Amino acid sequence: LCAPSQEGSKTAAMPAFTFSHQLTQLQFFCYAENATAVDQWGKITAIRVLGQRTACSYTLSTGAFAFSGSTASLSVPGITAATPPVGEVLAATQYGQALMIEPKTADTQLFLEIDTEKQGTQAAMIASRSYPAGQSVKIYIRMAEHMISIDPDGCEIVPWVDLVTVTSGYPFVLENGNTIVARDVYGYADPASYPTHEPWSVSPTHTELVWDANESC
Repeated sequence: LCAPSQEGSKTAAMPAFTFSHQLTQLQFFCYAENATAVDQWGKITAIRVLGQRTACSYTLSTGAFAFSGSTASLSVPGITAATPPVGEVLAATQYGQALMIEPKTADTQLFLEIDTEKQGTQAAMIASRSYPAGQSVKIYIRMAEHMISIDPDGCEIVPWVDLVTVTSGYPFVLENGNTIVARDVYGYADPASYPTHEPWSVSPTHTELVWDANESC
C-alpha cells in the first residue's frame, strides 16, 4: 500500500492520504475432473509461480514504484497438502493464501510448478493476460487424467479492495465505518495503550472504581 507524500502545518491542514495497492494478488483454486485423476496425482503439496522479480523501490517524493533485479520462484504461502475435490470448476477449493506479484501491464504468460503427492513436480502455463496493480486474479488448476492444466473458463479478475483514505485529524473513523484510528500525545497509537479486540456486536460492560479511573483502557 502506497500513497503520495503530503505536507501540512498548524495553519494549513494536510490533505488526506489515499493508499492504493501497488501489487497484483493471485489466488489459486484446485479441483479434479474425476476420481481417477485424484488417484493418479494424490494431494497437492505446493504451488510456485516462476520468474518473478522480488526487489522493488518506492520514491516518496515522486510516488514512483518500480521492480528491478533478477527473478525467482515465489511459493504460494500457507498451503496444506490436500486432495483436490472432484467435480467442475465450481467445486474448486482455494489452496494456500493469496500471493502478491509484480503487476504486468502487457499480456504476459505465467508459468507454474505444482508439487503432487504421487507424480512429483508438474509444470503448467497460464495463457497470456495482463495483471493490473490492485486487482485480484483467481486461477483455477484442473487435475485431469494424465494432465494438469489451467482452466481458462475459471480464471477471473476482480477488484482487490477499495482504496483506503486516511485523514490527518485524530481520532477518526475509517471508510469501513467500524474502525477508529487513535493517536496519543506522542503521535502514535501504542498497541499496549490501544489493544485490538474482536468485533463487538454490543458495547462490552465495564466499571471503574472511581469517576476518573481508566482501568478498562
